[in-house]
Amino acid sequence: MPILTLKEVNEIDLVDFLSKLGYEPKRISGPNYWYLSMLPGRIEKTPSFRVNRKRNRWTDWGTSQGGSVVDFGILYFHCTIRELVIRLSGAAASFSSLPQHRSLADLPPEPKIRILHTRAISAPGLVQYLHERHIPLSIARKCR
Repeated sequence: MPILTLKEVNEIDLVDFLSKLGYEPKRISGPNYWYLSMLPGRIEKTPSFRVNRKRNRWTDWGTSQGGSVVDFGILYFHCTIRELVIRLSGAAASFSSLPQHRSLADLPPEPKIRILHTRAISAPGLVQYLHERHIPLSIARKCR
């Protein structure tokens, strides 16, 4: 199966991509297309998801998130970059303007561990463990 590059994925027109997913803008103002957010966990009545078609970038003002096609795809499909590239490469026929020339073997292996999020150390058991080992909390918090 031919595989798209990240550059090619990010060149997919976001407005067309969202349309293929079944989302249409509620308002268009110049290069800005406004949608009800379709990101997981978001339910709204006023459009706060904006796509700047000229820049091909999106912003969800309700979550302060935004970025490229890849950034959107990872959040929307809840997948890794590799999974997104494979998914979109499979649908590449609908993006006929994109060249296709890579194979699945060209992709780097998927990491065994995925860090979903980080936050400051606050769990009492972990704080106690650090204290018992004479590791200052300020030092442990720097190791993110």
